[in-house]
Amino acid sequence: MKNIFKVIGLLSFIAVTFFYTDKVMHVIREEDKIMIEINQIKDSLKKVPINAQINNDEIIPGINGKEVNVEKSYKFMKNNGVFRIEDIVYNTITPDVTIENHKDKYIVSGNSMKHAVSLIFILNSKKYLEKLERIFDDKNIVVNYFVDDSFLILNSTMIKDMSNREFYNYGDDGNYTPDNIIFSNNLISRISNHHSNLCLVIKKDKNTIDICSKNNLYTILPNKIIEKNPYMMLKNNINIGDMILLPITQATINELPIIIDYIKGKGIDIIGLNDLLSEEIDEK
Repeated sequence: MKNIFKVIGLLSFIAVTFFYTDKVMHVIREEDKIMIEINQIKDSLKKVPINAQINNDEIIPGINGKEVNVEKSYKFMKNNGVFRIEDIVYNTITPDVTIENHKDKYIVSGNSMKHAVSLIFILNSKKYLEKLERIFDDKNIVVNYFVDDSFLILNSTMIKDMSNREFYNYGDDGNYTPDNIIFSNNLISRISNHHSNLCLVIKKDKNTIDICSKNNLYTILPNKIIEKNPYMMLKNNINIGDMILLPITQATINELPIIIDYIKGKGIDIIGLNDLLSEEIDEK
């Protein structure tokens, strides 16, 4: 019996010792200069998430929030022995409403907080393509190609060699089926190292959005669909977040350099849809 009491006493002593040691270490840590500096700025660095905007069957992406992970930030900086704001570690705060949980709605615009637009082209022919590519290379911009099934199959080697482009599946001339979604998306991922996660519609189509959402894909409906006179249609009509669908025509080839310069001249970036629709925080 005495041995039992001794064991209980020893365990109690160890528990109390650990408790007070932990308390002491906590006090020491809280008084550490690095921890003090982290606690002083953590509230100012917090960003509240913004919900995606829903209007009936349409949606516009929101943006994630962030907050300082005090523990990870402290451990990282303590190992380096110095406080640096660049070394702050964040936790992501996800909005309540996101495009991720509303794939049954048409995305009609990119995120206005990205301060950018996206240029979109439907690729179903080589006509004008070489000239188009020279313009993109010269202007050093990311553009988006929605590729028709037949063109994709016949020109996969050419697509593989095209850099600084984002490729997405356009089905059979805009008609999506479970089979062509699986086949074309897998082929695009393999030859372009790009994840094809978007469907494109020119007008609302319930069959398309049902098939695409069931296959875990977003469906975009560009808010600017240009058929002719591209520069005239876009001049003084560019908004941050625009998804601009342009035809591959001689008129577009002639006016595209001016259009790109015009957009950039307004201080607006031209980026891929992957970035424009992302709800991740832009840290720039």
